[in-house]
Amino acid sequence: MNRNTTPGLGQWLTVSIMVAGAIFLIVQLYQYAGSRSYFPTGLTIAAVDVGGRTPEEASEIITNRYINAPVVLYYGEDSFEVSPTEAEFTLDMETMLNEADYQRSQQDFWAGFWGYLWGRPVEVQPVPLRATHKREALADVLDRISVIVDQSPQPPQPIPGTLSFQVWRIWHNH
Repeated sequence: MNRNTTPGLGQWLTVSIMVAGAIFLIVQLYQYAGSRSYFPTGLTIAAVDVGGRTPEEASEIITNRYINAPVVLYYGEDSFEVSPTEAEFTLDMETMLNEADYQRSQQDFWAGFWGYLWGRPVEVQPVPLRATHKREALADVLDRISVIVDQSPQPPQPIPGTLSFQVWRIWHNH
């Protein structure tokens, strides 16, 4: 009996595939472990998609959306831009980020890794908006607008030759 002790092509191919698979899994595991420092894909905080972002980036995006962007109020045909800070609108960012971080930390590592390999994001619950405002400050803003827009109504005027009245509404246009 003559046995060949050198590995054959099939054995080299099998070992090469196993080594390549192991390297692939190690690289993917490293990438997944690094991605766990970011919020999971599909996570929304205050209706803003923050998936794949750091808490600092998410905070900046939410602040830009809710604090730095003006609110447009319509009164008749007039519109007014009001800064949320005028109504002393404040976000409870710490609570919202803590809720989002809790969802990230509750994910099972290996189940999340398996989903990462197959391109299936984990299911996350949206974090609702947590904010407050001062009613008095909002009332002051609305009072300032009403001083500009509201004018006293004119009494109804009879229309000559008919039994009807003309109602005059005066809106301030600017």
